Amino acid sequence: MVRNFYFFAFLLFVSVLVSNCKSDLKTEEIPVEVPKDKYLVSYNVVRSMTASDINILYSPAQYLYPDMAAILPYVKNGAKVYSITYNTTLGTKKLVASGLVTIPDGGATYPILSFQNGTNTLYADAPSLNAYSYIPLLINGFATTGFVVLMPDYLGFGSSTEVFHPYLVLDATVNPILDMFRAVKEMSAKTDLAFKLSSDLYIMGYSQGGLATLQLQKSIETSYSGEFNLKAVGVRSRAL
Repeated sequence: MVRNFYFFAFLLFVSVLVSNCKSDLKTEEIPVEVPKDKYLVSYNVVRSMTASDINILYSPAQYLYPDMAAILPYVKNGAKVYSITYNTTLGTKKLVASGLVTIPDGGATYPILSFQNGTNTLYADAPSLNAYSYIPLLINGFATTGFVVLMPDYLGFGSSTEVFHPYLVLDATVNPILDMFRAVKEMSAKTDLAFKLSSDLYIMGYSQGGLATLQLQKSIETSYSGEFNLKAVGVRSRAL
């Protein structure tokens, strides 16, 4: 009986000792390092669009632009328009460029459709400052058919007005657009944005944007085909 008493007393002592040891242990928190974006600087919602909004916009527009009639049946979801800024370069100079990105509400995987606008001479007409203007509305509406739609501000506009716009200069036109594609890829990894990107890329433009689009096509096909899967190119020589 005495032996049993000492045995249980020993077990109680060990139990208390272990409990005290556990209470003194401190769990070391290992910080999780979040990868820093190389290109993306910021993104902000500037407007939302419903499928109904785009149908109301496109229905009368088809009489001015008959090709719109073929697009209307594919308008399915709403979309959100974001103004973004991102890192790029002009020669050796580091710059923060800007543009519009419109993302469908469906939360699926989408290709990129990039639209290069025509010649612009006013700072106030940069796409990132004109999300409510008619042409940006028409173009951004394509997102409701299943594209992530990009409208880059050329260098010298939007957030990069500290430099003079390099009109029709090849590298100064193409490189910032490619960097915008890369910034949007980084956007697709954000947990607050419910979308993913496929590897497919569609590009189009008119006037100055037509030449920019052709320059972009040539650069992708000769130097960046492993990074971008260019599916189609559309250009127009004069303004809409």
